[in-house]
Amino acid sequence: MQRLADPKVGDIVDGRYTLSREIARGGGGAVFQAVHQFTKRPVAVKLLTSQYLVSSEHRERLLREAQALTVARHRNVVEVLDAGISETGGPYLVMELLDGRSLDGLLASRRRLKTEEAVWVVQQMAAAVARMHRLGLVHRDVKPGNAFVVHTESGEEILKLLDYGTTSLTDVEEGRRITHQSALIGTPEYMAPEQLLGSTDPDPRIDVYSLGISLYECLSGAVPFEGTFGQVLLKVHQSSAPSLAEKGVEVPQEVQKLVDLCIAKDAAERPLNAGKVWDALAAIARTLPSPDESLLGIKPAEVAVPAEGLKRRFARAPYVTPVTTIQHDGVQFSGRNQDLSEGGLLVLLPLACKPELLTFAEFALPMSGQLVRVPIKGRWVRSARMASAVGLEFTQLSDAYREEIHQYVTSLVNK
Repeated sequence: MQRLADPKVGDIVDGRYTLSREIARGGGGAVFQAVHQFTKRPVAVKLLTSQYLVSSEHRERLLREAQALTVARHRNVVEVLDAGISETGGPYLVMELLDGRSLDGLLASRRRLKTEEAVWVVQQMAAAVARMHRLGLVHRDVKPGNAFVVHTESGEEILKLLDYGTTSLTDVEEGRRITHQSALIGTPEYMAPEQLLGSTDPDPRIDVYSLGISLYECLSGAVPFEGTFGQVLLKVHQSSAPSLAEKGVEVPQEVQKLVDLCIAKDAAERPLNAGKVWDALAAIARTLPSPDESLLGIKPAEVAVPAEGLKRRFARAPYVTPVTTIQHDGVQFSGRNQDLSEGGLLVLLPLACKPELLTFAEFALPMSGQLVRVPIKGRWVRSARMASAVGLEFTQLSDAYREEIHQYVTSLVNK
């Protein structure tokens, strides 16, 4: 049997969606920016890569995500537009195309958020999860990596919760739960103790625990327990999470109390559901100043750059796309871009990467999708828990590339 090819730029899915740029890859799937052939609407299309097309579990997970997104419609939930089976026999999911940055990318570059920003972010995450809980659904993988801060057409910033393939979902017609009871689903650092021990009961309080860990990370720049699955399991059951004060973070007493309640080892001590968490965060938010700046950093030029102590020469805008960086010795590192300007990129790269040795970056231009290789140099680096946020400066950029980047950034800054 001939192996199917991986989806790539230029492919047409189901005769309607032309893939124009890869946005992300992982977990058995790839997400592409695409254009509907008839309406010309830009969308995001999620497909399985070739090696996972034969996996019934991954096929079911992608279709389950489509069902969960349809059921849990909410302003803080990414909107599903279409789903189906392509001509290659693989499932696909079509979603709204988001302009913004992932929360884990924001944390990697900034390390921590101000208290009012962290409360705002997690309150919006809680709103999305609360909607699910009211419908009897449990997300089971709530974390900053699945949260995306979006710049809307009206210029508003809101947060969207992504990746609903792990959601517990009951098939109403057949009366069966379409999740694998033996599957351990989630990300260890954000998983509740009972989840780590293999509990398959879709209790809303496992999402409450994940919201608490996310709030803890937004405030402190770290999760309380790090390591492999086994290491996290051992730490969670043998020790207590360090308080935010122990991490050198001063927060109102109500914030620390809420974090402690959400990440309690005993599920019975946690708030019953995400709606209760939202209520508590809303009460806290009323005592705090409103966030005074854009989380996405969408501002005109001349914004101060703390790492350099200089003025920013170019306006920047969020642009999430895979980037391959190349060292002078030919060693390559795959990363994920977060910001783009005429001056350079802000990329999340593996900790093993040495920015001072980087010479080239390969990425897709934001409007044409053209894959380009541009000479760069590393300007600054901030190490985070999972990766390094690296500022890359273009050392040479053609007029055509510069004009396309300028048009893209200007279109967002002037929304």
